[in-house]
Amino acid sequence: METRAGGKRPSEGRVSFLKGNCARIEGGWHVHVHATLGDKGFAAQSGHLGAGTVKVTVEVFLLRVPFAIHRKKEEATGIMGMTFE
Repeated sequence: METRAGGKRPSEGRVSFLKGNCARIEGGWHVHVHATLGDKGFAAQSGHLGAGTVKVTVEVFLLRVPFAIHRKKEEATGIMGMTFE
């Protein structure tokens, strides 16, 4: 997971929450996921999920929305903003 300062934080444990979106970006796809993972001591860590490996199983439900989500860098802020079509 990624920290607020942009550093990487390795995590191992149970997935207790995932939320995000898949958006079109420059002809490809961008997946943006927030995760909360619980460790063996039942403490939770939350952040942006950059990559992960599932060792047993994880339940993921995807919902299709009736519009397209596109991401593009906003010149004024430098943030990857979203538009909906």
